[in-house]
Amino acid sequence: MRNKFFSAGVRTVFLCVLFMLLSTPLADSGISFDGEILRLHVVANSDSEDDQALKLKVRDAVLKAAKELDFTAASARDAEMLLRENSELLESTANEVILNSGFSYAASTDFGVYHFPLKSYGNVTLPEGNYNALKIVIGKGEGHNWWCVMYPPLCLLNETAEFDEKSLDVLSAETKEKITEKPDIKVKFKIKEIIKKL
Repeated sequence: MRNKFFSAGVRTVFLCVLFMLLSTPLADSGISFDGEILRLHVVANSDSEDDQALKLKVRDAVLKAAKELDFTAASARDAEMLLRENSELLESTANEVILNSGFSYAASTDFGVYHFPLKSYGNVTLPEGNYNALKIVIGKGEGHNWWCVMYPPLCLLNETAEFDEKSLDVLSAETKEKITEKPDIKVKFKIKEIIKKL
C-alpha cells in the first residue's frame, strides 16, 4: 500500500514539474531584417558611474566622427561598408577619448549580427531580433550598453530620436510595416504548441 501511495506521489510531483517546464514562456528568437537596418552598440567596461559616463563620451565622439564621413549611403550594407573602411578611425577615436579621460584600458570595434531586445524610438519600434551592427566594446565590456540606429541614420541626423518619413522610405514596405506598427506582445507556451500538434 505504501509503495502504491509513494508511486502515485512521485507521478504527481513529476507531472507538476513537467507542466511547469512546459508552461515556461518560449524565448522569442526574434526576426532578422536581412541587412536593411544597421545599429550601433556601445558596451561599457563596467556599471560603475565613471565607466558609464565614459561610455557616453565614447558614443558622442564616435557618432561625431561617423557624421563627418560622407554618410550618403543608399543602403545599410553601403553604410556598413563605409564604416568598415573607417573602422580604424572610429576605434582610434574611441581610444583617444578613453586615454584623455584617464583610463588605461582600450576599446575594440567589430561588425556582426547581434541580438537586440525590443526598443522604441519615438514613432518606431524595432522588434526583438537579429540586426547587423557596429559594436564597440570598452575594456572588459561587462557594463550596461547603449545602442541606436546608424541606418537609416537616426542617431546621426535626428536628435529627437524619431524617424521622419523620408528616412523610412529607404526601407522595404514589409520592414517599414514591422517597425511602425504597435508591437503585439504575445506569450507563447510550449504546452499549447504541443496540444496543437497532437
